[in-house]
Parts: sequence; C-alpha cells; structure tokens
Amino acid sequence: METIWKDPFVIVVDCTFWTKKFDIRLSVFLQLSKHIPQGAKKNLQDIYVVNPNNFFNKTTKKLVSSLGYSRWKVLTGESLAAAAENGKTKNPLDLAKPEHLLLSPITQQIFTKSEIVFKDVQLVLSSHVTECEIRLFDQYLFIIVKDEKFIGNKLVCDCVEHIPVTKISDIAIKKSLFGKSGKATKDFTVKYIDDEDAEAVYNFRSQTVEEREQIMQGIRNYVERKSRGTKSAKEVERDFKRLKVQDVPGQLLAISFFNLDSKSPSIRTSAYSLLTSIFEQLKLPKHPIILESDVVCVPRNTETFVLRISEYFARNKPELTLEFMKEALNAFKTIQGSKSKLKFASFILPWLDNLTRFEISHNSSDEADEKTEAIKAWFENFTKLCISYEDIYPTLQAVWRHACKLSLPLTKIAIESVLKQGTTVDMLNADQSVIGDILETILTNAPPQWNSAQFVINKIIEPIMTQELHIDLLHKATVKELVKSKDILGRLPVYMSYLLVLSFHSQINLIDNLPYLLFIISMFLGVGADTYMRSMAYGICSNCVHGLILELPSTEQYEPLRTKLTKLHLKMLSKDIKSSFMGGDYEPQPFASYSDYINKAASGNPTLEQTTMYKYEEIMRYFKEIMECFNISYEIIQQNRKIPPTKIQPTTLYVSGGMTSSKMTEEVSDNSKENNTGLEDDGTENDMTEGDIDDDHTTTLSSISAIPSTSTSDFVKSGSDTVNNVWLKIFTNLCKDTMKTANILLFPKSLIAYSIVSTMEQSYDMIPFVLNFIGKRGVDTLAEDDLMLSVVLSINQFCTNLVVEKDRIETIRKLVLFGFLLLTVGNTKIYSAVTKMLSTVFGILFEAGDIHDGFTSLGDYFQAVFSSEFSKYRNFTKDFEETVGISFGEHFSFAFAILMMKGLSVEDSTIRRASISLLKQVLSISSKLKYEPQKQLGFITALIPFDKQYNSVLYSEQLFTDKMFTKETVFLFQKYLFTIASNVDIDSCASIYKTLARGFEIIPDTFADVFQDHHSMSQVIKVYTSSQDDSIIEHSLNLFKIMSNNAKSKKLQVKEPFAEYGFKGFKDQCTFSGVKDEMKKKCQKKTISFLVDNFNEKEYPSMDSVIISKTGMKKNVVRNNSTHSPVTRQNSSGLINKK
Repeated sequence: METIWKDPFVIVVDCTFWTKKFDIRLSVFLQLSKHIPQGAKKNLQDIYVVNPNNFFNKTTKKLVSSLGYSRWKVLTGESLAAAAENGKTKNPLDLAKPEHLLLSPITQQIFTKSEIVFKDVQLVLSSHVTECEIRLFDQYLFIIVKDEKFIGNKLVCDCVEHIPVTKISDIAIKKSLFGKSGKATKDFTVKYIDDEDAEAVYNFRSQTVEEREQIMQGIRNYVERKSRGTKSAKEVERDFKRLKVQDVPGQLLAISFFNLDSKSPSIRTSAYSLLTSIFEQLKLPKHPIILESDVVCVPRNTETFVLRISEYFARNKPELTLEFMKEALNAFKTIQGSKSKLKFASFILPWLDNLTRFEISHNSSDEADEKTEAIKAWFENFTKLCISYEDIYPTLQAVWRHACKLSLPLTKIAIESVLKQGTTVDMLNADQSVIGDILETILTNAPPQWNSAQFVINKIIEPIMTQELHIDLLHKATVKELVKSKDILGRLPVYMSYLLVLSFHSQINLIDNLPYLLFIISMFLGVGADTYMRSMAYGICSNCVHGLILELPSTEQYEPLRTKLTKLHLKMLSKDIKSSFMGGDYEPQPFASYSDYINKAASGNPTLEQTTMYKYEEIMRYFKEIMECFNISYEIIQQNRKIPPTKIQPTTLYVSGGMTSSKMTEEVSDNSKENNTGLEDDGTENDMTEGDIDDDHTTTLSSISAIPSTSTSDFVKSGSDTVNNVWLKIFTNLCKDTMKTANILLFPKSLIAYSIVSTMEQSYDMIPFVLNFIGKRGVDTLAEDDLMLSVVLSINQFCTNLVVEKDRIETIRKLVLFGFLLLTVGNTKIYSAVTKMLSTVFGILFEAGDIHDGFTSLGDYFQAVFSSEFSKYRNFTKDFEETVGISFGEHFSFAFAILMMKGLSVEDSTIRRASISLLKQVLSISSKLKYEPQKQLGFITALIPFDKQYNSVLYSEQLFTDKMFTKETVFLFQKYLFTIASNVDIDSCASIYKTLARGFEIIPDTFADVFQDHHSMSQVIKVYTSSQDDSIIEHSLNLFKIMSNNAKSKKLQVKEPFAEYGFKGFKDQCTFSGVKDEMKKKCQKKTISFLVDNFNEKEYPSMDSVIISKTGMKKNVVRNNSTHSPVTRQNSSGLINKK
C-alpha cells in the first residue's frame, strides 16, 4: 500500500445508492486518519463525489473538517461523460488506475442509457419547489434534482435520489386541499417503502395535466414490467396469513380466486379458507358447493368452482363490483403461472354485467363521475394488461367481447380507454398491433345499430372542429417528430393506423361512416415530411372502396354498382391519384412500422412534392364520384345488409338514485326525434341561428366525446332516402363545421371539398361569404397562396354548380372585376385558377343572356356594365385603369390580352393552356355577338403565337387588310407580338416573325411607319445575333430586311406612344417579375376594398348565418359545438374575432 500513496492519487466516492443503512461512523474516519501512511495527504489531489444525494450532505459534515473544502469535487455521471467527450477537462476518473476503479455500470449509465426520461418536472418540497428530472433505469426510479448545494453549501451539483421500483407502492394524483377536481391538478405523488419499512412519498408537479398523465402512466408501466413475477410461493403464502377479516373484501375475493389453482396445496387450502371467511364476513348464505372446514383437499383444477362462486358474489353483492374488478387486475399482475391468469377471463365476466348499474345517476353527479372514472381506469389498466401479456391475449379477448355488448355508453368508455392507452405506450414497439386487435374485437361484437365505429372516427374529427391545431407541423414533421406533439396531431398517426386495420377488417360500417372517413383523408391528404401519413391516407382510401364492394348485398341488382366500384377501386392504382397521395413516384407502405420510417429518416427524408390545391381538387372529385355511385334507397340497402333496427331495447335493471344506461339511451333516442321535428324536407333547420338552442335535453356518459354534428339517422329521418344524398350532406356539413373553426390552415381544404359537393343553393350562398371572409382578413391574405388558390378554385366550382337566375346576375358580374384584379396581382400559383374562374364567369353571363346580341362586342358589354355613367362600378373601374395604366375603353380586346400576357409568357404549360383557353372563349363569345374582327383584334393577336389557325397563311390574308388596322391598333399589334416573342419557345417565336413579315408584305403602307421604331428594330437584331436556331435566324433576318428596305423614313423613333393610346402600364404586365411593387400594393388594396364594399352584410343580409343556417344539425349539437368553434373571421393581423 505504501507504494500507492507515494504517487498523486484521487479518491472517488460513488454516492448513487448511499442510504442510511450504509452510514459510516465518525470513528472509522478517525482510525483511517491515524493509519494513513506518511505523505498520503500531501499526494491526495482531489476527492470526487459522483451522484451525490441528500444523505451525502448529512454525512459530509463529518468529513470536510478533517479533509478540507478545497479538495472536494461533486459531479454526476452526466458530467463525467460530458467532460470526456468535449475534451475540455480531463475525465477525473482517468487518474484512477483501472484495477482501482470500482464504479458500478449503473452509476456511469444513468444519464446515457436510461430507458425512460421525463424532463421539465418539478419536485414539490415543504419549503420550496425545484426543477428535476425523472429517469427510469435498471430496476430504479432516479430523481435528478437540479442545482443543489453540497459541502457546506459551497459546491453546486445535481442531486441524484433513487427508489427501487419494487418499493413503489402507489402512483396517484395529489388531491387538492380546496375541493378542486383531481382532473385539473398537475400534482402527483409517488409513494414508496423506505429502508426503515416506513411509507415515504415524493410530490411532483408537471407542466400540464396531459404530461402528468403521461408521466404517471410511464412510471406505472415500468414498475409493472420490472416487478412482474417477483413473488415466490412462500411470500404468497405469507401474504395469506397476514390477511384479516376487516381487510377489503373485494381484494380478498380476487386473491382467493387466483390462488385456488396454485401449484402449492397449502396455498390452495389457504385460499379456500379465505373464501369461506369472506362468506361469513359478508353474512352471505353458504353456497351449496362451499363449506368451512379445516379438513379439505382442494384440487388444482377449480375453474368451474371459481366461476360459480364468482357468479354468486356478483349477483348478491354488486356493490363490490368496482373494488373486486380493480383488485382482480392487481392480483393478476402478481400471481405466478399462466394457468391461474387464464382463469381471469372467465370469473370476471359476471362482474362486467354489473357495470351498467354505475353509468348514470341523476341525483348525485359527483358519485356518478367518481364511478365513471373508476370504470375508465379499469379498462385502461386492463388494456395495459392485454399488451403486457400478449401470449395469453386470445383468452383475454373474451372480456372485450362480453363488455362491448352490455351498453353503448360502456362500449364508448372501453373504446376511449383503449385509444388513450394506445397513445401513451411506447410508439416504437409492437404493442399497437394488440390495440388494433382489441378495437377490431369491440367493433365486431358490438351491436351494429350502435355504430360504434363512428366513436373511433370522431376521436379524430372532433378535435379538428374544436381545437386550434398546429397544422403546419404536419407539412414539416416526420412521423417521429409528429408523435411528440401534445395535441391531436401527436395521436393522429396512431389513430390512422387503427382506421387502416379496421377498414381492412370491414369493421367501420362504411354505409353509415364513409363520409367521415373520406373527410379525415381529405383533411390530412399529402402531409408529412416522410411518406408515413401519406401511406396511411392512401391505404385507408383504398380499403374503403374495397370495403364498399364487400358490403354490397350479393344480389344481381347490385352487380352494376359493384362493377362501377371495382373500376373506381382500380383507379387508385393510377399514377395521378397515387402521386397526389404520396407526393411523387413512391410506393405506399401503410403497414410499415414507426421504426422503419425512423431508420429511413436517418439516411435522409425523401423529396416529396406538395399536394397542390389543383391535385386536391381532383381527389375531391374522385371522392364525390364514389359517393354518387350509391343512388340507392338507404332503407333498402340496410334491409339487404340485415342491420337491426336502431332502437335499443331497455332492460329492467335499476339502481338507487338513477336509471340504467339502456333506459338513458332510449330516452336520448326519443329526444333526438323531438329535436328533428323542426327539420325541413332537405334536412336543414328552419331559420336556425346560434341563439335558437334547445336546452331541454342533455346527454351524460354517452357524451364522453363530442358527437359529430350530423349523423346518418338524422338525414334518413329528414327525408334523405338515398345513400348518396345522405353521404353528400354529411360530408358537406363536416366541411362547414371545419370552416367555422380557427384552423385557417384547414380552411383551404375544407372550402375546396365543400365546393365540390355543395348544392346549387349552397353554392350561391357561399360566394359572398368566402369573398367577404377574404376582404375582412385584409391585404396580407392575398399573399397566402394556398388560401387564395382555394378561394379562386372554390368560386369557380360554386359558379359551375349554379343555374343563374336574374336576381343572381349582379353577383356574377362582380366576379369579372374580381378576376381582373387578381390577374394584375396574382402570382403563378393562382393565375391559371383565375383564368378558369373568368372562363366560367363569362360562360355563365353569356348563357344567362346578360351578354346578349344587343352588344356588338365583349368590350361594349364591359363598357355598359362597368364603365358607363350609369354603372355603379364606374368610379372603381376608372381608379383601376389609372392604377394599372391600361384603358378598357376603346381597345378592350388589347387591354384584356395585355392582362393575359403574363400567363402566355410563363414557361408553365398549365398556366399557358388555361390562358389560351380563356382567350379563345372570349373571342368566341365576342364573335357570336357580332363578327367585327377590328374589336376582337387583341384576342387574335394574343393567340397568333400559339394556334396554327391564327398564324396560317390563309388567315393572314384575311387578317391583313387596310380596314382591320388603325394607327393605334397596328402599334399595339406589333408591340404585343415583339414583346411576347422574347418569352416564348422557338416555334411560337417563328410564328410571330412569319406573321409580322406577312403583314408588312400585304399592307406595307400601314405597317411601314410602325417599323421605324428603334425598340422593335433592336429586338429583331438581338434575336438574329444571339439565336442558335436556324429557323429563327432565317425569319428574323427576313423581317429585318423588310423593315429596313421598306421604311418611309430612315430615322428611327425612340419614343413609344403607349401613354398616348391609354396603355402606359403595358410593360408592367408583360411578365410576373415585371410587375412593380408599388403598383402591386395599390392593386392589392383596391382588391380588398372592392371585396369589403361589394360582398358585405348590407349587400347580402343572410351572409353571416350561411355557415349555420343550412347545416341540418340537431339543436343540442349546435349548442355543444358553438361553445368551442364559433363562426369566426380573421383580420389582417391574423387575430380571431368572434362574430
């Protein structure tokens, strides 16, 4: 030893598990100081204390006086790892020789290999609250208390406390001292048995109630997993001897049942004796098959005996139900032997029947709430048990099969508990398959008239309607990042996986629930930074169409429908639909595990295309096509499917202070009939507003989660007797309800979906509502591409749905000016949608006779309606012309063509095709009014580069006449073509130069002066010198020769008379990038002011109630939803204003 002390050394003290029983007496240190070799203290460099705790603080009072403060260093295992990794400070343990370093692996791995970590937790002490972490690792719960002071309050370090998980006795919500509900508190406690066998407790506080639940559940799961099977037969027998008559009878009963088939004969005998004692304690008459006796030989196979006794107790002592069921679960976890565990599924069934007694109590809501919470907790714990014991789960399935048949409210509790557990277990393990199997079992065995599947579906829909979600997270997050979200988005991947499984097993009742599923898919279509959510949406959609085919009755009359659905199902394989779902050429992998996607993320996420509103619109048309197939009587198809009637037969089971759930369910059903008496034939409320609410009827336990605002039965009762009508109305109302929420990022999808499925009347009502909504949100809205694109696409669709009457013409006229405004300020993302909308609007006005043969051209119509002194739009039109620098008066066709030049010049073929289509349409309309080519010359000019009909030799001969052109129009003609030539492809450019050359050859006197333009000549020279294409060089050279040889004057003009002819803004409209910011801002302000002035409550008095008045919702549902999701408007700052 003496040789060791001669070299510099350190002392490393591992305090990780230092407790009172390891206390070192002061005399030991005194003896140690006497026997330390000479010079040892001199060579002692530092004393390192690793993972100090509170007990260490007490002990150090004995040490520091003899060894001094200066040499003490306190640090955690985390600090050691960080020091070694960063290289800034040498790991102090390196100074100790390997053979002398005895730190346990746990000490060094607490901070690096903890199985579960909960951060941002507070430890509540008697005097103060301090920050801490909870770490679960290797049979221990570690509490890392931040920044504690040690060694006489001179050194700061994290304090590391520990509790063996086998010593934890309870994890519970801390009850409030002031009567506040336990649901709302963030505090919880962890009770344990300390080294002196006394009960101790740690008090914690989480950031939110949701985090509290997550932490408590995580600790419980860990404790159960680590404590499983730790009791020996002797310990079990010893527990029996400790039980007394005054103990909880439910607990004793559960213990006796489980141990009646123990391997140990003595334990079986003790269990039998305990059972007879319970009979005596509860003063029950002895059962014919049980008799108190000390001389009895209990065989191991006692399953039939236990079942009969269990039925007897459940029937005669129903007040023990909740206690017994809770204790039966607790005993299940500790009992050894799978044979004993398998017996649980049989003896628990009689007690499940008693649960219907505790669901409703009108006289004591607190009691009802307490019992309801106990029932929920039991199902949650039973779900965990099924996950933990997957090997015997097939036997435990009997419990789910039985429970889901008892009552609808109880089935809802079971489903909600299963879903809750599915979002609290580790997302990356295989437990989700068990959850999916439980849900499939419940939906398979629950009576079909309850439509339990809708409850699962509504767990996704309800938050969309009532919560402000971080929808933008969906577009950016991988599935690994998404599940960390604390709102519905974090649970969405799990819920979607359940829907995928249920849709395959045909357990969703698609005839009743298809619109809800399509709505979920539509809201979350094309989102995510990986393909997980995209694959889920694709898989659910594919399974739904497949399921519809399977749900059709197997009769000959349904064969045509089956054939049509089969074709639609195969359409899912088309490249367009698949890429719209997947964001590119990726194969869906809906059943891939979370870990598969996380491993892929490590190697980089795929490059996914955005599912644009254009693609989204096509998918919505596909959904509508599916729904419209079912033009079948709802009642007939239900009869063929042999679905039982929806009325639930009551039982005669009553309890003190209230009635059973089945009675309640029947009453709620009757109430819904009363609520539907005010419905019109189309299923809509008669003059219903938010203030018109029926408060007479409420639901209790059955309203655990919000009911969808519309149900199939509502519409069937209201006269919608075909399946497609029912589906379309439900889908329409779901879209409306979503538009009522503050989720502005969901608004675009909801709006487009609504426009696709809305009726003619609904379409007309929505046009002013949508444009007023944009006007009130302000100028910034015009920069929100998805929102504006959805607005324009929906307006176009609403117009397509219309059959225009005279009193609606004025609204359509306003859309012309709205379209012109968007042509000036719109970008490439919305431009083609604007041209399609204008095409639809002009078509409607022409077909309705508003554009009639009393006008000689489209320009005359525009002048009369929007610019004449009798027009109410005159001032606005005049201001608009001054702002953009383009006059719509004398040369309307050129003014319109100039606004369209951006769309023709862009490389995007979709925008160019839409622009060409609109130009052809307005040319056609104008020609039908009166064939005057002079007034249509602008339209023709814009089409020359892109349509062979207008750049052919034959057409040029008819076009180039002296009567066709004036001084102004020949200038605009050649300027338009020369300008657009620099932004089109080679073929279009060649068509332009050939046409110009023909014009000069045919009418040289008319064209000569124009070609003396310096700008035009320079452009031709530039093309000639820079082009690499022989045909362009040839045509430009030919044009240059003609321009040079035939000019009347050799002097070139520099000034261009745009302003003189009313087109000073010509160059600003040539390309998207050429639009000046100042002009764009002015036009944006004018757009908003136009919408506010022309689409307001004064112009459309019923506009504010459009979202509510035609929803067809039941009154009590409107009340529930309106408290969470009022009709909202958003101003330019993005703040929500309640209307």
